[in-house]
Formats: sequence, structure tokens, C-alpha cells
Amino acid sequence: MKEICLKIEADKQYLEYIDDVLLQTLRLFNGDLACRFQFALHEIIINSIQAAEKDNGKTDNTITITLIKDDNEIRASVMDMFGGMKETKKDYNKISKEQILEENGRGIFFIKEIVDEYSWELDDNGSFTVHIVMNLDDKS
Repeated sequence: MKEICLKIEADKQYLEYIDDVLLQTLRLFNGDLACRFQFALHEIIINSIQAAEKDNGKTDNTITITLIKDDNEIRASVMDMFGGMKETKKDYNKISKEQILEENGRGIFFIKEIVDEYSWELDDNGSFTVHIVMNLDDKS
């Protein structure tokens, strides 16, 4: 098993750095799937950064990103303290052509198309964590 954990300020100025570190790490984990999985992670991280921008009164303004690779899958978790998604009942599998062109809402649709598992949890302490998994058995 290989694992990396990043804890970084939720700020767009660090996004390129985060993307680079994650892409290089994912290339070590599985070069064939690195770009696709990194795109899904990027969308989740963008959502966290946007949530931080809306709620800048938090004392913990960080995002924690964890990547784990074992023989059969790559898993990632992105955790922040910004309260999570407001629209939990929206069906992101049913997105119209018009919505694809909108600024918000399409990221989760794309994430679900890329990964094999997508879930999220909101803890009582206010932490919001998104989990994604990509199986390697049939893709590598």
C-alpha cells in the first residue's frame, strides 16, 4: 500500500501546486489512470475552495487530501470544515446539456462518470469529506 496526505490552505493560489503534486503522485501509483483520477480530485478540491471563499470566518481554513493506492484500487478523500454541499438531494446523474455549460453543478456529474465509487459524509464536528474510489482490476 502507498499513501500520501496533503494539508493545505483552501486558496486558489495553491491550486496549481496541488494539481501538480497529485498528478505526479498518481502517475507513480498508476500512470494510465493518473489524469482521469486527478481531474476528479481537482473538481472536489475546487468545490472545497469555493466553499472556503463563501465561509471565510472559519478558523480552520485547510483542506486535507489523502491518496491511497493498493493492489486493486486508488482511493482519495478530501476533507474540509466548510459544511459540505447544500443541495444533497440533487440528482447529478440527470444533468441537461444546458447545465453542462453552467459554472456550477457539472463537477459532481463528471466525478461520478470517472470514478467507480463516490460518497460524502458530514460529521457532527462540521467536517465534510468526499471519498472517491477507482478500481484498477479492469482498467490497468
